[in-house]
Amino acid sequence: MNINKITITIVLSILTIISCNKVETQKIKSGNTVEKNTISSTNQEKLALEKSTKEEETIIHPFEVVHVSATEKQIDSLTQGLDEEDYSIVTDDAYYYTAQAQKYLDSMKIKTINVDAGKRVIFVSKTGKKYPYKTKVTISEFILFNGESKPEVADMVSIHKHIEKLYKRAK
Repeated sequence: MNINKITITIVLSILTIISCNKVETQKIKSGNTVEKNTISSTNQEKLALEKSTKEEETIIHPFEVVHVSATEKQIDSLTQGLDEEDYSIVTDDAYYYTAQAQKYLDSMKIKTINVDAGKRVIFVSKTGKKYPYKTKVTISEFILFNGESKPEVADMVSIHKHIEKLYKRAK
């Protein structure tokens, strides 16, 4: 019974930290401003569609890192079928390595954009080339982008080596 309480506490802690660490996705600023009262219904529909599209896609610029994390429902489906011990190991390892990777990124002052697993992001290079990318449903992963080559998923255990290698190519 004690193991159940510990497992539940760990899982709830991970989910709380993941949900609290979410930041708003970047919004593309428009140079056009329109007063609410003067928008026709057709234009309102277009603006609503543009807004929903922008919310579904996050724009990533060179040297920004994307942290993809699973929602509570996704974590449940990913860990379905695991016994208590395996579940605890998987979630504990994911939490630990995610925290270590985030600590390293923070120490290097590398901007991190948080997105939910399964969402679409668009990496935009220095020259304007776009790399659309649909994130995979994993408990946690980091995607690196140097602005010159395609985005790469980093190994969380040795993210510092991956960042040094990828970012040196861009200098």
